[in-house]
Amino acid sequence: MDVDMNEFQNLLQMILVNADLNQTKPEAATCCNDEMPVSDLLTKIEADEESKGKFSDFNGLDGDRIKHGKYSFPHSLVPTLETIIGAYGDISATSKMNPSITEMVYIMFCASVKEMNDLRLEEITEDRILKWRDAIKDALRISFKVDFAMEHLKKIACAYIGQIERQKLKDLAMRISRLEDDLNFRKQELAKAYKQSKVYIDVADNFNGKLVSWGMFQSCA
Repeated sequence: MDVDMNEFQNLLQMILVNADLNQTKPEAATCCNDEMPVSDLLTKIEADEESKGKFSDFNGLDGDRIKHGKYSFPHSLVPTLETIIGAYGDISATSKMNPSITEMVYIMFCASVKEMNDLRLEEITEDRILKWRDAIKDALRISFKVDFAMEHLKKIACAYIGQIERQKLKDLAMRISRLEDDLNFRKQELAKAYKQSKVYIDVADNFNGKLVSWGMFQSCA
C-alpha cells in the first residue's frame, strides 16, 4: 500500500506543533534559576561587604611562626610569602594599620594565595572564591598593594563560571540528542501506523461532508 506523503507530512507537522505547544515552562524556569547564582558571582566579588574571613577558615595557620621582616608567619606560608615578595615586593609597605592587625591580614592573604596555588579549577567552589575575596579585600582596605590578586580572582571566577556553563551545554546537547532519537523513533512509528491505517482513512475521506448513507443506493440509479 502506497503512503500519501503529503498527508503523512501534514500529520507529522501537526504532532510537532502540538508537542511544541505542550512544552511546560517550569523546566525552563529552573534553568534560569540555576544560572542566577553563578552569573551573580562577579557582582558578589565587587560588592563592598563586611568581611567574614577568619583564621579557622584556613588550614595550617597554627603552631610556631617564623619572623619575616616586620611580621611572623606560619611555616606553611613562608614559601608563598617569598613568592609574593619576589614578584611584587613588600605588598604591606604602604599600610599604616596597627602591626598586629596588619600581620593577621597579611597571613590570611598569604593563606588565600597558597590555596590558589594548591587547588585545581575543578576543586573550587563559590564559597571558597568568596573566602578569598574577603581576604583580598581586607588587605586592600588597609592599603596593601594587592590589586593583582583581585584581578586574578576575577579570572578564577570567570573560569569557574565557564566550567559550570560548559557542563550545562554538554547536558543540553545530550538532552537534545535524546530528544532527536525519540523524535526519529516516533516518526518511524507514525509512518508505520499511517501505512496500516491508510485504507480506513481513505474510506473516511469519502464520507467527509456527506451523510453516512452516501453511496448505499448508487448501484440502483
